[in-house]
Parts: sequence; C-alpha cells; structure tokens
Amino acid sequence: MSLSVQLNIFSGRPNPRFTLSETEAISLFKRALEAGPASPNASRGLGYQGFTLLPVEPGSDMDAMSQDALGAASAHGLTLMGASELEQELIALALKRLELSASVQSALANAHEIPLLTALPQVDCPDCKGQNAPVYAPDWWNNNAFRLANNNCYNYANNQATNTFAQPGRASGTPITGMSCGGVQPSAVSDGLVASANFSEDTPGWYVALVIWPDTDFHWYRQDTNGCWSHKPGSTPVINTDNAGAQITDPATCDRGHYTQFCSYMITNSGVVIS
Repeated sequence: MSLSVQLNIFSGRPNPRFTLSETEAISLFKRALEAGPASPNASRGLGYQGFTLLPVEPGSDMDAMSQDALGAASAHGLTLMGASELEQELIALALKRLELSASVQSALANAHEIPLLTALPQVDCPDCKGQNAPVYAPDWWNNNAFRLANNNCYNYANNQATNTFAQPGRASGTPITGMSCGGVQPSAVSDGLVASANFSEDTPGWYVALVIWPDTDFHWYRQDTNGCWSHKPGSTPVINTDNAGAQITDPATCDRGHYTQFCSYMITNSGVVIS
C-alpha cells in the first residue's frame, strides 16, 4: 500500500500532498488507526488543520482489521488531528517533501500544538439584511464525507456544493491572478458577486466577505439568517466561530489567524455560477 498525505492548511486553494512509500505507509496507517481519527466536527479554525491520509493502493502486508479500515478510508481518507506525535512527524515530512512558501513553513512551526476550538458563550448577532440568506445548517455539509472533502470556503459562501473545490472566476473564464485582494476579488465579480461597503443595507441575495492570507491563500465567510457569520475552511467542517472560538458578528474584526487582510464585503445570490 502507499498513502497520499494531504496537509490541511489552505481554505480556498487545493491543499498540497505528498506520497509515502509502502513501508512508511503501513506503519503510519496502523499508528493512525491506534490514535483514532479526528472527531467529525473538530476544528482548529483557519490555518493548520492536521492531515488527511488517502490510500492510493491496497497492500497485502496488513492484518484484517487494518484492511477493513483501509477500505473504509479509501473513499474520503482518514483525518488525523490531535495526535501530537504523529502530527509532528508528518509536519517534518511535509517540510522536507513539499515546496512550501516561507509563510506556510512559518505557520507549521509548532502547529501540532494548536488546540482544537472550544466555543465561547454566544453573543448577540447583528441583523441579517440579506433577503435570501441561507440558514446555518452545518450538518448538511459536514456529515457527508464526499461533500465535506470536495467543497471549500467559496462553495460554502455561495451555498453551492459543486464538489469541485470551486475557485473564483473559473466558471466565468477570469482566473485568479494572485493571492491578494486585487488578485481574487475581480474573479469573484466576474462570477456575479458585487462588492459592498457594509452589510447593513437590505439587499436581495446575501452577504459574504473575502479575506486573504497575504501571498498564500484566500478565504470566504457568509452571513446566515441569524445575522452571525459562518465559514468552511477548505475541506474541513463548517463552523460559526473564529480562531479564538468566538461567534462571528463581523468578519472584518474577528480573529482570522494568518488571514490578516480584509478585502471587502460582497453580495451573492442563487443565480451566481461557480465551478
């Protein structure tokens, strides 16, 4: 057997992967099974979210239990998050085998020590002015492994599960030109989104917001019917909290981790086409 190891660190861009040899894969997979998979809705917020182990081919040198587990993991992978020792080893391998930017390398320093989010007390949400805003219903996204793995923050913000890890501008022929506000926002406008100065005016559709990890990645939030905001960091679960565990009343002021650049609120609607 060999394993494709996915480093879960991006929200908008596809995550990087590297492959383990058969010897490495069998040992790691057995240890990952002993550690246990991450809880279905576990999250560290934006940024590093552990690893997903994706079997590439079966192997004969495995016991029956591991073979069964391998079969179950083949479709969507085994996510490893919260197993400090294994994460340390995989981070070291990722740094050796992947061409990672300086900002990502920096983000991985001691990343395995980042705790899972613990929700803080609820807050008063602002009024929702989007006339067609979606309901916050994370289970629909989180409880289907294929949907969870193949839709990102842009899918979620537009409330469309295309299962293509949608990219701004891909559907309209205006691809992203860089990981900056000016490199991403025009592509979203090409798809049909409209920039807005705030989220306080009544409008058809609903409000979303674009933020950037400078030169590295993009991320989107959306406002739900309850007035607070939620998001889907890459292929990981939908959450309604920021990197501090607080409910999000305004994406411009919440804790966004490495996504330090706030670009704009925008308005989307069900007629926007993404891919």
